[in-house]
Amino acid sequence: MASSAKASHPKAVILAGGMGTRLRPYTYFLPKPMLPLGDKPLLEHLIQWLKENEVSDFVLSVSYLHKMIETYFDQGKEWGVRISFVRS
Repeated sequence: MASSAKASHPKAVILAGGMGTRLRPYTYFLPKPMLPLGDKPLLEHLIQWLKENEVSDFVLSVSYLHKMIETYFDQGKEWGVRISFVRS
């Protein structure tokens, strides 16, 4: 079935709420998705890779140390994406 409407870009849900117990002591004060990989957090690498693959709308499911993730990514404007958060 053909559609005259433009195809929407895919959306991503990223689970980022674990406590990272196997990575302690690193995760006592830093949530696992925010651990550095090179010069930026692992989660930032993932968001940028997904953006390069046409994902522009993200929902981050956060829990442990959620404020660090929410503060760092805010609404995603710095990366040219939309980010919203849900807390579990």
